[in-house]
Amino acid sequence: MTKTSKLTYVEMPSGIFTSDGIWYHTSVKDLLEFAPKIIDKIGLETLFQKAGDWSRIPVTITIWTLPCLMLIAEPWESAVGSVLIYLIMAVLSPSVVIFWLIPIIRFMNHVVVQGLLYVMVLSFFASSGQFDALGIGLIGFVFLRWQVIKALTSYFVRILSRSISQIPTHDQILRNVLVSASQKYGAPLPELDRMEKRIIEIMTYRRQKK
Repeated sequence: MTKTSKLTYVEMPSGIFTSDGIWYHTSVKDLLEFAPKIIDKIGLETLFQKAGDWSRIPVTITIWTLPCLMLIAEPWESAVGSVLIYLIMAVLSPSVVIFWLIPIIRFMNHVVVQGLLYVMVLSFFASSGQFDALGIGLIGFVFLRWQVIKALTSYFVRILSRSISQIPTHDQILRNVLVSASQKYGAPLPELDRMEKRIIEIMTYRRQKK
């Protein structure tokens, strides 16, 4: 197991499992083979950290969007709009990773920052007697932070995502973090197709072992 102050990961025959609960159908050997310059530049731990941060973008964006919507729309409209935003982000965000945006997403996902946002907005609703908005805001925050919305929509997201990529969401994000990093650092990735095939091979092996 490799460890830093931020992240740990363990490599097994059927993939790599990180301390933030994400499974990648790849290996250290494959990553070093497919993206040696990028791994040398940022390191494996930072790579997994950035992929993990980006994987939380649907929840993060929705948490910030919900209170903003409630300030300009009816509570039920805000709730429906937030669910739609979550679904769109969950389906589309793995396909496009913006490298410079990842630290901002990490900051926006911090529970203290989100808590301060909701304390201010919900306090405003309470003081102005908008108890419907107060209730939806509180429920929405809990549902999003506790991954309830993710559990409720996972089937639909999985079905829709299959039309975009054959590889699992987290593997797709890891791949596209590498693509985005290659553009930033000018490090080519000539074997992306072979990387995807290797991910599918490891994924199939893991399923057969269950």
